Amino acid sequence: MWRRKIARLDEDESRQRPADLKQLLETLKLSARTSFRKRIREGTQVLARADKKMAKLIEAVGPCRLEIEEMHSPFASLAEAIIYQQLSGRAAATISNRVKALFVENNGTDKTISGSAEGQGLVRRTANSNTTASGAEDQDLARGKAIGSTKARGAEKEGGGATTKDKQEDNSVIIPPLVMAAETFPEPQRFIDISEDALRSAGLSRAKTLAIKDLAEKAVEGIVPSLAELDEMEDDEIVERLTGIRGVGRWTVEMMLIFRLGRLDVLPATDYGVRKGFAVLTRARDLPAPKVITTYGARWQPYRSIASWYLWRALDAPS
Repeated sequence: MWRRKIARLDEDESRQRPADLKQLLETLKLSARTSFRKRIREGTQVLARADKKMAKLIEAVGPCRLEIEEMHSPFASLAEAIIYQQLSGRAAATISNRVKALFVENNGTDKTISGSAEGQGLVRRTANSNTTASGAEDQDLARGKAIGSTKARGAEKEGGGATTKDKQEDNSVIIPPLVMAAETFPEPQRFIDISEDALRSAGLSRAKTLAIKDLAEKAVEGIVPSLAELDEMEDDEIVERLTGIRGVGRWTVEMMLIFRLGRLDVLPATDYGVRKGFAVLTRARDLPAPKVITTYGARWQPYRSIASWYLWRALDAPS
């Protein structure tokens, strides 16, 4: 309910920005954050009582600092998720900003461009250094955009995921001489209208370009739910709906459920970091199979997202 109110007010604010509406919006967001943190504290206590091993991990790691990243629209979040697949946080953020810049003139007005990188005065730079997200908060931010951290990438290969060639292409980042920052992606129709060459010039691989094109078409067709619709849908229903989109797999949707929608009962058992953390928790020698984690994790319901957060922290916890 609160998400629908914020979405409506946020839309009204973008048109008018009256002081009283802006203040009400910030009040609602603060109230939502406060409520979420209270649920996190309650959930952590439930986990500690339900599982002695998890209780020890919670004591070693400390309070759960799981935060929700604001979501402007499901389409924008999924588009960014596709861009972030198989890349480190900084490299992906660079490409994401370049994609947004395709729709912004130097004076800040919208545009839709096409053509080659050379024709736009773009230059190519290899982005192999200084691209690793650092710190626990950076890892959470990366996962929130549906990308695993350096130590904890999602194990699954997404439906339209990158091939080896695509990964090599994505290591070359297109750097325009001047990029105007944009808060979020434009509406889906703009991505349908823009050429594939223009998207490729921003540093996207062919697979990701086709995936974003498909996502835009699905959004226009109404297959991608609105924020209000997501608020009314069950987790499994969201997973089933969104995994029918090219380049969007279960792991990507699970990251959105946890870090964008604040769903607290999600256990991404295929995530490499979760599997490594579970091995630490249970002192297993071998990397556990996802089914083993799912079975054991039944005791963490309805707070499996919080348990997942602690599993991601298990490798760095004091022994």
